[in-house]
Amino acid sequence: MTKFNWGHGIIVFFCCFISFMGYLAYRSSKENIDLVTEDYYKQELGYGSQMDKMRNAQALAKPVQVMVEGRAVAVAFPALEGVVSGEIQMFRPSDAQFDRTVAITPDASGKQQLDVTDLPAGLYRLKIDWKAGDKSFYTEEAINLQ
Repeated sequence: MTKFNWGHGIIVFFCCFISFMGYLAYRSSKENIDLVTEDYYKQELGYGSQMDKMRNAQALAKPVQVMVEGRAVAVAFPALEGVVSGEIQMFRPSDAQFDRTVAITPDASGKQQLDVTDLPAGLYRLKIDWKAGDKSFYTEEAINLQ
């Protein structure tokens, strides 16, 4: 029977190290990594026009207002010439399966209610990309659903 010497210790160490690295590789391959957007290269190319839209939104006398009361979210658009159209994206940074995109259809007073009853509580970013008349606007607002 052979005694346990330093050569055996090195072999045991490397076997444990390789096993641990294999375990880490397996665990990291099972981790879900959500991208902010699937077409981020395309969106990066259009960033200049988005900056123009943001400047237009900042220049408004009355900005877009987002009101959150518990589980109700309302977006109020300022009174401008032309029909308000566009989309509202509800982006959840922690889980892409809860992202929503809604077409902008305000009522006569310029408000739109968002249905968030099926969404879990947490942080969302509202990305509002809209157009009134011949001007385009973009604004982002962080909200916390309760």
